[in-house]
Amino acid sequence: MPGNWRTVAPKAFFFFQMGGFMCVQSPPILAQKGGHFFQISPFCWQPRNVEVIVLGYHRFGALPGGKDTLAIQPEVFRRQMKALKESGITVISMKDFLSWRRGEREIPARSALITIDDGYISGYATAWPILKEFKYPFILYLYTKYINVGGKSLSWKQLREMRDAGLEFGSHGVSHENMVCPRTLKEGDYQSWLTNELEGSRKILESQLNVPITTLAYPYGSHNIGIVQSAFRGGYEAMFTVNPVPVHFDSPSGSLGRFIISSTHPETFRNAVRTLNCTGGKTSTSRRTFLSLMAHSFLEYLKKTVH
Repeated sequence: MPGNWRTVAPKAFFFFQMGGFMCVQSPPILAQKGGHFFQISPFCWQPRNVEVIVLGYHRFGALPGGKDTLAIQPEVFRRQMKALKESGITVISMKDFLSWRRGEREIPARSALITIDDGYISGYATAWPILKEFKYPFILYLYTKYINVGGKSLSWKQLREMRDAGLEFGSHGVSHENMVCPRTLKEGDYQSWLTNELEGSRKILESQLNVPITTLAYPYGSHNIGIVQSAFRGGYEAMFTVNPVPVHFDSPSGSLGRFIISSTHPETFRNAVRTLNCTGGKTSTSRRTFLSLMAHSFLEYLKKTVH
């Protein structure tokens, strides 16, 4: 075998679909050192019925008259978190979600991500204690103009406290403007403005929190192909919309679905959970064993035939 498998197939991804599973193999399959073969990139059998619901929250509490549609009452939020547990849905971290998307690890067939947008202090004071009760991870999507400005906004100190507790962060832009049609950009270079919204916000968050920022939630969910391409160039790995559909292994990374939960539309949460309940999300152990043996046989075949 001349060189190693990276030389033979430098940028290949192998997909096998069989028996309800998708196999993703990131190169190299085999490497050679001192005349010996060894596997350095694992086969990851991804059940094709794995689905992730991404739940999007904003504020927690209630204004008189119920005028704040995005403010979820704490008792309602707690009931929703309990419903996830009782439904057998596993709340995963963004780190595990991204590893699954890369084909590096498996996740439970019925999983959920919890996201909280904008950076309101109620995420710290109200939602976080409830999420601690259930030991649920979550990710905060922050727009940097609203951080540390007093009032109902989170401070950098509070965000660092959350970081030290293991919570994760993503970008929501700089200004929370619609990235397709920014209303405050009367004149000037749109592309420069967009670059600052994407890359400027990421750099501020990384500098202040000393953690990598690799995901983005589009303000209002607004995006187009140019914004998607700019986000990828700007260092983002996954971008979320407000399209209420579950995420599958092969969902486009630039337009991942998210269910935005509001006080006036409680059915959105129920529909998200029902989506997973309908899929069943059950994986056959015998099939998994069979396919693992098939992967092993394939590796043994390569060892004998690739010289």
